[in-house]
Amino acid sequence: MATRYKTTGCARFFFFLLFFIPIVYFGLKYLDDRGQLDDWRAKVGLDGDQNSVDEILERSQSADSEFDVDQVKRQITELLSKIENQERIIKDQEETIRKQQELIEKLSDGNIQLQQNSNNGTQNSSKEGEPSLEELLHEADKALKKNND
Repeated sequence: MATRYKTTGCARFFFFLLFFIPIVYFGLKYLDDRGQLDDWRAKVGLDGDQNSVDEILERSQSADSEFDVDQVKRQITELLSKIENQERIIKDQEETIRKQQELIEKLSDGNIQLQQNSNNGTQNSSKEGEPSLEELLHEADKALKKNND
């Protein structure tokens, strides 16, 4: 018994899209390039010989009057100067980070010494007549509370 296969509507639509999408894509690409299919072939490498970037730019310049090599060179130099400025900023920030790390190390060493002195200072403050660090902080808190009220 011979069976016949029928394509469904979904399969027909799939086959239609399978052929229609590439045709539309390449057609729009051709129209978007204003008919410059040779440049597109050169970029993809479909020509027998490999065209250099300069040749493609020359063809683009002759075919499209909007393309200006001098303008592109100016944009490149502007971008390079922006890159150099950013590199300088990064170096300055790295230097600032290094200085801040050194300061943190000094302060952490000093903080350890302050803690040791404050522990000794609470015991020695009554002897020397100088207030300890904790007492000074407590008085500063009181003064701030008075100013806020």
